[in-house]
Amino acid sequence: ISSIADMARTATNVVGAAAATTLVAATEGQLDRAVYNGEVEAPAAEAVWALFKVLLRQNLRHMK
Repeated sequence: ISSIADMARTATNVVGAAAATTLVAATEGQLDRAVYNGEVEAPAAEAVWALFKVLLRQNLRHMK
């Protein structure tokens, strides 16, 4: 149960940080709305997604 609660807290923190970052970027005029709306792909999106998959696999192996 502790690890599940920890994952929920982590997910909450990540969503909160992403929302705050998006809000600040939008209010400061730094948000690329075309990328945000999915009209174009961010240049680094593929690299970030590849890193995410690697980290996810490591976490899943660690949980076994």
